[in-house]
Amino acid sequence: MNIHKLVTAAVFTLIFTLLVFHIGTYPAYFDDFLGNAVVQSVNLALDGVKYPDDVTWLWTDMNQDWAGKSPIFFAVSFIGIKFFGLTLFGIRIVGALLAFPALILTYFTLNKFRSKLFSLLFITLLVSSPWYLSPTRSGGVVGLSLTMTLSALCFTALLFQPSAGARKWVHGLLLPLIAGVSAAILPYGYSITRIIPIVLMICVWIHIKRIGVKRVIIYTLAVLAVVSVQFTDFKHSIAIYFNGRGETLFAAAKAEHDGLTPLGFILTKLTSNIWIVAKYFLGLNKPAQFFDVPIADSYWSVDMFYIPNFLRRFLSRG
Repeated sequence: MNIHKLVTAAVFTLIFTLLVFHIGTYPAYFDDFLGNAVVQSVNLALDGVKYPDDVTWLWTDMNQDWAGKSPIFFAVSFIGIKFFGLTLFGIRIVGALLAFPALILTYFTLNKFRSKLFSLLFITLLVSSPWYLSPTRSGGVVGLSLTMTLSALCFTALLFQPSAGARKWVHGLLLPLIAGVSAAILPYGYSITRIIPIVLMICVWIHIKRIGVKRVIIYTLAVLAVVSVQFTDFKHSIAIYFNGRGETLFAAAKAEHDGLTPLGFILTKLTSNIWIVAKYFLGLNKPAQFFDVPIADSYWSVDMFYIPNFLRRFLSRG
């Protein structure tokens, strides 16, 4: 075994440890929305209630409070609560365990396009970031959505690799099928991920010659198979697809905003959000909170920056 394999094994051992270390004992305020999000799972797992009526494959207004309506989040939290009880460990452990193979998949996929050193460095920086580690360990829908997004991006990226050898059926049939399904289920995660399946579908069709007509068709059919449940009330599903707590950016833009036109309102919002993101990289540092990030509060404290200073400089340059 060469030195690279030893280092890789050591890094992923450390990653697994970080994902599960004290996962049941660190404070619940990492995600203050968990109490509402797991109501459906608790009712079925512990209270003997029949399968909840509000858990649905139809697209819903998916935020942290209402995450229990997602059949995927519901299943993940249900399994943990069923086996380990209504504890923080039970709520969090399955999501954290799912994140580990997603990170391995990410490393494997990056290896196809970049050097092994780059792939290992990328994974190390990703997992060492509180923006990834805290939500992933919290047990909430944001962390699960990160895992789902990584998986969908990786499976779709692997389509850009040529199929060859005895496993041609894997590349030609199984991979596009899995990639399509992984992209199509993203709307059952946090609402912010819902632009990603659209972008992936457009990207796949733009590169149809590189990927291959057959694989693109299989990918598209897999997406449509998952989406087909929406056809019972497609107009409503489309209307609610981009909803965030009852409204979309375009719906909000139609209201009056101090003389701003709808386009002016949208541009103002986009500009302010870009500035907020810039302040994350250039703003206030809280190195003492690296392992104790109040993730729920950070949604409102937009001037806070929860990452050590040396990583901020490194990531900014990167």
